[in-house]
Amino acid sequence: MDTLGNISRNPLDPEEFRRQGHMIVDFLADYYGDIEYYPVRSQVEPGYLSKRLPESAPYSSESIETILKDINVPITLLIFPLPPPLQATELESVVMNWLGQMLNLPKSFLFTSELGSSGGGVLQGTTCEALLCTLVAARDQMLRKFGRDNISKLVVYASDQTHCALQKGAKIAGIHPNNFPVIATSKATEFALSRDSLLTAILADIEAGLVPLYLCATVGTTSSTAVDPVGPLCKVAKKYGIWVHVDAAYAGSAYIELFPYHDRLAVSQPRNPPRVEFAHGSIEFRKTTTNLDTAPMIFPSLHKTIIVNYSVESINKLKVMVNDNPDRRYNTFVCFLSHVWKKVTQVRGLGLEESSQVRIAVNGRTRISEPVVPMEYFGNLLLWAYPILKVRELLNESHAYIAQVILNEVNRVNDRYFKSFIDFGAGVYEAEELQETTSEPGSTLCPNLEVDSWLGFPVHDIDFGSGSPCAIIPPNSPFEGIVVFILADGGVDVKLTLFAKHVSLFKKISHSIDGKLSCSSL
Repeated sequence: MDTLGNISRNPLDPEEFRRQGHMIVDFLADYYGDIEYYPVRSQVEPGYLSKRLPESAPYSSESIETILKDINVPITLLIFPLPPPLQATELESVVMNWLGQMLNLPKSFLFTSELGSSGGGVLQGTTCEALLCTLVAARDQMLRKFGRDNISKLVVYASDQTHCALQKGAKIAGIHPNNFPVIATSKATEFALSRDSLLTAILADIEAGLVPLYLCATVGTTSSTAVDPVGPLCKVAKKYGIWVHVDAAYAGSAYIELFPYHDRLAVSQPRNPPRVEFAHGSIEFRKTTTNLDTAPMIFPSLHKTIIVNYSVESINKLKVMVNDNPDRRYNTFVCFLSHVWKKVTQVRGLGLEESSQVRIAVNGRTRISEPVVPMEYFGNLLLWAYPILKVRELLNESHAYIAQVILNEVNRVNDRYFKSFIDFGAGVYEAEELQETTSEPGSTLCPNLEVDSWLGFPVHDIDFGSGSPCAIIPPNSPFEGIVVFILADGGVDVKLTLFAKHVSLFKKISHSIDGKLSCSSL
């Protein structure tokens, strides 16, 4: 499947709607202008189209240009010949299977090539058509069993919240008006049709010599958005041989299951020709120069991992101080990082002309465009930003100064940067022996830091079936210089690993947010 072209992200953009509408009209006009050149009969065998389409629905939409191109290629096949158009029917069956899979329906509901399969379905233009078609099918099957003279005994069930289209459809299908009982609902059931009310009505009709035929359950009624208990109602209907139609026009999409989406190539396709615009070989990677078997190891006993909590009050105080310019605002992550970077630099006792950099994970989900990354994509799309400052800047400049350096570097890792990295990856050869820049366990990042933010992860809303967790704590870090920001109840926890000799001083100064730090304070 192709990717999004220059289509607007706003589906209601009137100019984009006008542009696409004109393209479709031009396409149809061109078709009718050349219609005499197309063959009358289909030129392919059954199965032609299904072999060329994915087995499940695509997760990414396509541009109108791509859609019209796909239609235009087999246009001689999708005309209206004398026999039924095989390709149109085949496309319908593929789409119905996609929908059935999205709704997690049993396999018996789908089109299959298995002998005796009775699954599948058809697309209808409106809900009214769907109601009438299913009602007529149920009527004819029941009359074959009881005789056509008994049509006056067939009963259709619905609640007082069911759409009036069903009542109209019942009249067209020849159901006697007296055999359309409207079952009352109430606030007690949130205006849903109750199982007991349905069962009472069915038993009364059977006692009167009538034949229960059809039940319409609704998922999201028009008047009250009520949702009928489809499962319990179906159990009753099955017991008495009643057809069930579920009117889900309002809220049926809530049943769609968006499965995790793992197709990395769909969101990281290299450009043609590739354009590598940044030095990724020395930024995200490094040439292998270290023998890991002989490299010195920092003993874990020299490290200590601590958690420092910042209350809402201290967070607000920090953010007010960092955001000292009304024309320049920084989020919680940037404010905290500027503060922690200052404090860690202070306790490390580094030389003023030494450089310190922070490795920050940058999420590409909201930065990559054309194609836009689907929300249901399940996988990592991370690159790194590397803000760097001299120690004297970290100690003497304001939080706002440091925050701006951080933000500038994060913003540099934009769509253009991600696209360049994807193109770089397409041309990497294994012989180059590139090594990722991640530190080895037991080592130290000093004078640098690596920070991970969990501030956007709603950990306290997670419920695995026994209520929300009381705490989410990442494991101890294997090397010095790792910082993790975690949402805490009413504040933020900063978890970081330092040399044990620096921990005491860090705890002492961690909540001091008085602006500049004096070099003499070291």
